[in-house]
Amino acid sequence: MKLRAASLPLGLMLGTKVLALFVAVFAIACAAGLGSGFGQTSENGGSSPQLHINGAKPSGKPSTTAPPAVLDTSGNMDTNSAPDHVSQENQQPAINIINPSPVSPPWVWHDKWLWLANLVFAAVGIGGVIAAISTLCVLKRQTKANWVAAKASLRQTNYMITSERAWFVCCADLHWDSGKDGNRIARVHFTYENMGKTPGFITEIGFAVNGMKQEQRLPEIPPDYQNEDKTQWIGGRGVPIVPGNNMGRRAEWTPTQAQLDEWQREELTIWVHGYVKYRDCFVEMERETRYCLRLKPSTEGGNTVPFVIDGPPAYNSAT
Repeated sequence: MKLRAASLPLGLMLGTKVLALFVAVFAIACAAGLGSGFGQTSENGGSSPQLHINGAKPSGKPSTTAPPAVLDTSGNMDTNSAPDHVSQENQQPAINIINPSPVSPPWVWHDKWLWLANLVFAAVGIGGVIAAISTLCVLKRQTKANWVAAKASLRQTNYMITSERAWFVCCADLHWDSGKDGNRIARVHFTYENMGKTPGFITEIGFAVNGMKQEQRLPEIPPDYQNEDKTQWIGGRGVPIVPGNNMGRRAEWTPTQAQLDEWQREELTIWVHGYVKYRDCFVEMERETRYCLRLKPSTEGGNTVPFVIDGPPAYNSAT
């Protein structure tokens, strides 16, 4: 690819020199043609118009004898009529000018040089067109190769950023506890962990715990969590979290005994959902991870109850 690109200017320079040489030859041939009377007929190349006289002998003068007068039967003298043999012999001569047939001029040496120069000039023009088309094809291939290389470089850069940047995920655990009044309290512990390879900076966290009947559904669009548990860090890049480290938050839900019974019978669904916003070290933009978990009823006893990922698509996304 580089060898073609380097040899291209040399070929254009040689083509320009050859074109200039033949243009000079063409100009000399035109000047020679104009100086020698190009386009004129030679002295012996044509013939003069010929004069032909009808009814006259070449060696004698035309006869001037008037036709004899003829006496008709009425006694009148007719001087305009004459016997046929007399009128044919004494007919006045007629002059006809006959132009000769055109004769092409001879092909002299400067005409030959001019024809040769035109032929070479046409060949050079065709060669220039072929060279221009070849140049466009080379440029097209080079442009396509550069575009493919740039696209591959962009994919490689995006891959490096994606593989090396910070990634935050959320884990949730639920523990049952007893309150002062003997009521059971569901304590939900949220853990926001950096699973990437570079530090991340948390700027905002929001979450909520809701209990809904089976016929009820979460809204398709997540809430803004203004009325729920929401924390923002303003005036800086955020809270730095190194890879493998995490930040924890706690939430509490105090159900009634009727709600607990409904939950055990799977007539009540407990939803835990929220989001975390953060920045990474590569792009100055705010990324976001959203999560939605459904509390699975436990019939085996124990203190920890597992969660499963569920809910509308807008509640489970990452940027």
